[in-house]
Amino acid sequence: MVARELQAHADRRMADRTTPEWLDPEADWTESIAHLRRYSNYLSPKVGFFSADTWSTFTIWIRNPLLVQATVIFAIALALLLPRPLFEGFQQERRWDEAADPRLEVVA
Repeated sequence: MVARELQAHADRRMADRTTPEWLDPEADWTESIAHLRRYSNYLSPKVGFFSADTWSTFTIWIRNPLLVQATVIFAIALALLLPRPLFEGFQQERRWDEAADPRLEVVA
């Protein structure tokens, strides 16, 4: 029942078709292209080198890679600096053990 209704709807649509399909060679694209040209600059609405939208877009595009690079540099610095306090802590613990038990002293 549903299949017959869908087929009838598709047949009526094909019979009522007055505009060509998108892939037909006789399709008119001028209205679609004009629409795209009108609304395709949504990232920078006001065009021009000195407009606030252009400068805002430019600063956002520059800021984001700088933030990523700063995060990576801080992560690398942390990875390189973290072993030093751990090493100092282990050396301090070793000194406490040697002070508590003189037999654990290392003879150099």
